[in-house]
Parts: sequence; C-alpha cells; structure tokens
Amino acid sequence: MYLITSGSAVNEPLQMKSELSRLALKIVVMTRELLTGNRFWVTLLFVTYVGFFPFTYLYKLNAVQLMNQIIFHLAFPVTNIPQTKAFYVDGLGCIPGRENRHALILNLYGHQLVAHFTQDILTPQKAIYPRHFGLIFSQEKDWEEILERAKNKNLEFREEPKTRFVDSLLEHRTFFLEDPFYNLIEFKYYRHPEAIFASAESKEIGDRI
Repeated sequence: MYLITSGSAVNEPLQMKSELSRLALKIVVMTRELLTGNRFWVTLLFVTYVGFFPFTYLYKLNAVQLMNQIIFHLAFPVTNIPQTKAFYVDGLGCIPGRENRHALILNLYGHQLVAHFTQDILTPQKAIYPRHFGLIFSQEKDWEEILERAKNKNLEFREEPKTRFVDSLLEHRTFFLEDPFYNLIEFKYYRHPEAIFASAESKEIGDRI
C-alpha cells in the first residue's frame, strides 16, 4: 500500500545502540548487587526487568519508527460509536485506539482515522463524487485480500469492483464501500504505479472525463 511519503530513518541504529547500552549497564549493576547485597529483592528486580525488556524495547522501537513516518489523518462524522467499531474494526480490520463517547481513533494501515460523534442528520451522497477517501495498494494481492474481506464481512458496496481505463497507462482496479453513516471509502490498485501522480498530460480522472 502506498503511503503519501515517509521520513528518514537514519537515527534508528543510533537509538537502538543507545537503548542496548543502557540495558547492558543496568544488567552489570544488577549483577554486582546480586553478588554482594540483598539477593532476594535484587534477583526479583533483575528477572522482572530482563523479562519485560524485550516487550518495552520493541514498543519504544515501534514508536520511534512510527514518528519517522508522515502519517495521514482524516476525521469524519458518525452517529453511533458501536456501529463504527463494527464496520471499521470487525469489518475492515482497523486497529482501535483511544475511545470515548465523543470519538474513536482508528488505525487503517498505519494511518489515523478519527470518527467523531455528531447529532447532525447525515444524508447519503448522490454519487461517489465529490467526497470520499481511501487507500491505494502497491500489491494487487493486498487489494484482492481487502476486497475478499469486505465480501466475507458483508460490508456495504457503494460501487462493485471494476477496472478503469483498461489497457492504458492509467489502468487501475477499484471498488467503493459505504459505512453506516454514508462515508465513502475507495480502494485502488494501479497497474502502473507511475500513474498515481504522473501522466499530467492525461485528463482522465476517475469516472469523469
């Protein structure tokens, strides 16, 4: 799947080395105390720290890697948080984040969606334009997997899968889902990746020419 852009990761080896150096120092200190001091409490501290270190370190490392990426954020309206979770978490497979009665944070392939509760009356859009959001996959098999998941989970298709601009540089596969609050989500796979942003000489965009 294509991210909009990504930041540099040149600092990651240095950060990893620093973390490991601090761990080694703590282990040396704990070992010396274990041999000379209160053995029971030092042993318990040693086992606890070393036992949990891999998990805490991996968590920190993932956070560092995440902050070295530029992440897309999108907020959209919903009128029911449990229904939102059913569609996006159980249906699409998003990872849920923080939640309260006003909003729910969702991780969609590494991007942040925030569903905000509203009491406004939401109405369906007449067509897929002008407003929708979505993902572009770099691997066709990933596009096919999310399509299969949507079918298996009985998610609402606003537009069935199809191929646009067949046998041209712009050829891509696409389908649209509609959540319970009429938000439209498009999933695309381009046969030629350069067509995502390039081909400025061509005027075709979507189903409008």
